[in-house]
Amino acid sequence: MRTADTLKADAAQLMTGIATLQDQVTARDFKSAQDTLGNVSSRLAHMKGILSAEEFDFAAKVPKYGGDISNLRLLLSVLEELCDEAISPLLQSLSDSPLSSLYSKEHGINVPALYALLDTVDPVIPLVQAKLAELDALPDFVIPQLRDMIEPAMAKVGAVDELLRSYSATFASLKSIAHALLGQDGNKVFLIAAQNNAEMRSTGGFPGAVGRLTIANGKPGVSDFGSVVDYFAEFVTYDYGITQEEMAISRGKMEWTRGAGYQPDFCRAAEIWARAYEEKTGIRVDGVIALTPSTVQHVLALTGPITLSDGTELNGDNATRVLLSDLYWTYLQTSWEYRRYEDYVDSLFSEAAHKAFKAFMDCIDLSSFQNLQELLDVAVTCFEKHEALIWLADEDDQAAIAPLHCSGIENQDPETPVTGIFFNTYIASKTGWYLDQTIEVGEGVSNPDGTTSYPVKCIFANIVTPEEGRSGGTYIMGPGTAYWDYVRDGYMKPIIMLWAPCGGTISDIHDNVGATWREVVYEGNQLFYEYDTIIAPQNAFEVTYTVTVSAEATAPLTYWTQPTLTEYR
Repeated sequence: MRTADTLKADAAQLMTGIATLQDQVTARDFKSAQDTLGNVSSRLAHMKGILSAEEFDFAAKVPKYGGDISNLRLLLSVLEELCDEAISPLLQSLSDSPLSSLYSKEHGINVPALYALLDTVDPVIPLVQAKLAELDALPDFVIPQLRDMIEPAMAKVGAVDELLRSYSATFASLKSIAHALLGQDGNKVFLIAAQNNAEMRSTGGFPGAVGRLTIANGKPGVSDFGSVVDYFAEFVTYDYGITQEEMAISRGKMEWTRGAGYQPDFCRAAEIWARAYEEKTGIRVDGVIALTPSTVQHVLALTGPITLSDGTELNGDNATRVLLSDLYWTYLQTSWEYRRYEDYVDSLFSEAAHKAFKAFMDCIDLSSFQNLQELLDVAVTCFEKHEALIWLADEDDQAAIAPLHCSGIENQDPETPVTGIFFNTYIASKTGWYLDQTIEVGEGVSNPDGTTSYPVKCIFANIVTPEEGRSGGTYIMGPGTAYWDYVRDGYMKPIIMLWAPCGGTISDIHDNVGATWREVVYEGNQLFYEYDTIIAPQNAFEVTYTVTVSAEATAPLTYWTQPTLTEYR
């Protein structure tokens, strides 16, 4: 009875210690947290000592209830290892390199201090995750007294676990981004391409405005954004290596460097843009960061609104709609306005990208873990939505950001099959604003040869009304041509691509208009493309087909597509 009372008292003190530890970690008082962790470890060791007595060896052999003793011993051992091998060195690192020492607005990022912290934390992260997984796998206790004694403490451990998982995930993302964007010495130059996805491309959108991010000794700076026409060499030449397949699937659009986004490989497009920028300006860049206006909206939700030179306010609720629809209808609704205001609206688009990027950098405060987490959350959200993409010229840097899945479709691994579905507007217009895209991947069916086949259905709906189509003007609805004069009335003229996963195939293509599907082998994988269809206002193009993945596949089929704008309308 006395032993049980001692264990119960120890458990109560353990719970108090863990609660204090949680508060101190939350408050970033890592030095005090180290002292508290020492007391928690001592309490765990004391409880382990009690449970090592012979009476508990006997109790552990009792049917039904004996398992609780073994589980309690294991629980205490795992908690002790978690404290001593993982949490303690993590707290030591955070105490030695406080976040406040990593960044200042005057001097930028303290690159050596940041890397020192990340290098120390890096081996601790998998240890934390492994120990937390062991705790998650422990069964529930059967003996009521043990359950009542341990479960409150475990609830407190769970709260600390959540904090540590958050820290671990944040530092893992920070490591990938830091090595990519800072290099070893904090000196990098990046091209920023603002992709306008109202003018849709496989990579995200037409690169309507470009700027330059320079990081010098850890201090970032952004150049003014300008038109792609002013900053890219216009035509590709023989040394760009444009293939016949690329010319075919883009219907000749890749003759121009700014047309690189028609093909589905973002890294390929980014490399062309970087080359075109260097050819025009003489400035060589270390990579390309591509953003859509939706990233501006995510940033402004964090930083607060900005005001453009014409008095328009952009904020975390309206930025995408204003930049990709409202400004066009305000300034460019008629052909007369198009000729007069096109350059002005393009300048507003560039201004928005510049001001939002600057607001993002001004918002950086690495002394606040919450701020750091919020900034990384914005980046990860944009990566997940395919609204922000990064390509890096250095192969090692590119490999470092692989965990972020931020470089476009990953279509070179048969074990994790990804199929690509891409919608491009062939006629220059802003009709991408009116596209509703639905993609459905059905259940896989196993084949005798070990492969698996999946039914896929895509619907591309043009929701523009006939009235909008007739009143939208050349800039918004498209100029039309001698052959497609009606395109200017809100008709969509797309190039649609279906890219098979690595080692897989596409078959049984059927659509609702009898389209002609052409086939090429692109980057070693089968690709079908179609460019004859015209989608009238309030109509939809539907296509169904079968994707068969390699017998090597160990994961179900997923898909990648360009970002759409439905949720922002």
